[in-house]
Amino acid sequence: MKNKSAVKIFLLLIVIFSIPYGVYYSYNNYKLTTADCAPLHNDGRIDDFIKCLKDGAKLGHSGKRAYLAVLYMEGEYVNRDYAESVKWARSAAKYDNRIAQNLLGVAYQNGLGVERNYEIAVDWYQKAADQGLPTAMFNLGAMYYNGFGVQKDEKKAMALITKAAELGEPNAIALLK
Repeated sequence: MKNKSAVKIFLLLIVIFSIPYGVYYSYNNYKLTTADCAPLHNDGRIDDFIKCLKDGAKLGHSGKRAYLAVLYMEGEYVNRDYAESVKWARSAAKYDNRIAQNLLGVAYQNGLGVERNYEIAVDWYQKAADQGLPTAMFNLGAMYYNGFGVQKDEKKAMALITKAAELGEPNAIALLK
């Protein structure tokens, strides 16, 4: 493992830059859960693609709800709207959608569409981590390492980051090399 000061800097940067990474991870995972809408996207029929996602989301498809949450957070194909992102993420998270739970952690950590609250962010990261999401484990580890929303605990932080690395989380792997 790298020296302790390099680890601190890296984990602080992860906390600061968790938005783009968390959104990128969510986006790439949820492209796979929307196969029925994919042909519309592939044909460049973006309005129909978004309608397909919304129709499925309204029918209760948590993957489509999470995908919409990601799109609104990122501002891709739709106008960026953090409140709308949080709305869709909440509706998916209540069905234990781990991507939506992680995205809510990002929202609360950074005050996007909600008031910043590290304790709530930690709760959402914990829920997603408990379901085995490596990115959430890494995000939670960074929160423990920095003492954001929890009692600072470097040992617990490194255990979470190590587990995330074992599960293939790229930032955790890079940190532990």
